[in-house]
Amino acid sequence: MYRIGVIATKQSLKWIKKIEPFVNDQCELFYMSYAHPSEIKPLYLKNHLFFDGMIFSGQLPYVLIEKECGTFPVPTVYFDVGQKDFYKTICKVMVQESQFDFSRTLIDFIFKENHYLGLNDFLNEQQFPYHFGESLEDYKSDTIYEEMFERHQTLWDSGKIDLSFTRTSGLTEKLADYGINHIVMFPSAESMLEKFHQLIKEINMIRLSDSQIVMGNISIRKTEESPNNNHLELQRIKMNKALLEYIENGEYSFIIQKNLNHFDIITSYGDLKGVTNNFTSCSLYEFLKQELPFSFNIGWGIGNTIDVARTNALLASQLSEAREEQASFIITEDEQIIGPLGESNCLTVSHNLDPEIEKLSQQTGVASLKIKKILATMQKSNTNEFSADDLAAYLGVSTRSTNRILNKLEEAGKAEVIYKKQQKLRGRPKKIYRIMLYIGMTD
Repeated sequence: MYRIGVIATKQSLKWIKKIEPFVNDQCELFYMSYAHPSEIKPLYLKNHLFFDGMIFSGQLPYVLIEKECGTFPVPTVYFDVGQKDFYKTICKVMVQESQFDFSRTLIDFIFKENHYLGLNDFLNEQQFPYHFGESLEDYKSDTIYEEMFERHQTLWDSGKIDLSFTRTSGLTEKLADYGINHIVMFPSAESMLEKFHQLIKEINMIRLSDSQIVMGNISIRKTEESPNNNHLELQRIKMNKALLEYIENGEYSFIIQKNLNHFDIITSYGDLKGVTNNFTSCSLYEFLKQELPFSFNIGWGIGNTIDVARTNALLASQLSEAREEQASFIITEDEQIIGPLGESNCLTVSHNLDPEIEKLSQQTGVASLKIKKILATMQKSNTNEFSADDLAAYLGVSTRSTNRILNKLEEAGKAEVIYKKQQKLRGRPKKIYRIMLYIGMTD
């Protein structure tokens, strides 16, 4: 049984409750009402984590939260008036009002993003109704109620409209009190059920992905000095103790398996998203860095089977081992590489075989993964000009190794040197390379 939170105005709640008999076998609906748009954000942020999904009564509260949060932390949809609902209402009005004229109406929920609900397909500029704004961006304001009412009021007072159509039920009382002839449009039960089923589908997809198998591979980093067996065993004991403490203090379900050279962690996709804050950092890495007096590698692997997940985790751990400093990486089921987690130079690259990348690798003598990282760095930094020091930070190798890579690219005609004057009076100018790797383009 799903828990669905519904955020709506009081006027909309009675309309939404009409679908309850059709969804009670799948979920529980919990209603939260607001009187003004300024109440929407705190209402959503305070309650969304208690539900499997959220529904807004209309697009207005949805875009306001989207503006504030960027992305929705739980599946979230909104009920909307589609063309079918809209024209059904228009037809009723035209039957009842023989003198109905689109050009003397205000419709406050048409804009370019919804293609003006198709009105521009058959109405010319002189016939077209008044509207509030050209774009959804015009609606992203905490004072939207006041601004919309002013638009209705101004056109009504000037005698330019005979009828207003609104989707904003919160304006109903103000429009009625002012004497503006208006119709509040609500989505049909059929439209609301379509949105409801869309939400359930999104929740199911997330639950399915959250149940994917994830393996972690945690190993002690190799050092130039070869530790004796007693020293190595002491390090393993400390790491095992630290891992158990992390599990005890945390909220994630980990199964730890101790191996000869590393520890395996078995967990779920959902827990990995929590540990890594949606693949941006790694709380386990930060915890172990504080607890352990030696360096280590963390690799996470995602897969549809435990073997695939284990292989990806090993490859991710090897990426950490190849760096100058310890780090944490993820390799997903579609072979995307994400990392190093928690650092500003975190990149996402594909581990899949790419013919163009392989061709570049053969031409330049630079490993294909390094080329992919350089391309990802160029995209993330929005530039193709780097010093060896700058690029080394993204590639996770020494400046000396990066200079060798840049020299190979230069020899192959894929990079050129630019000399820029240093700020200091002494010393040679800093060498800057312009990298010319163009994938998917012909010369």
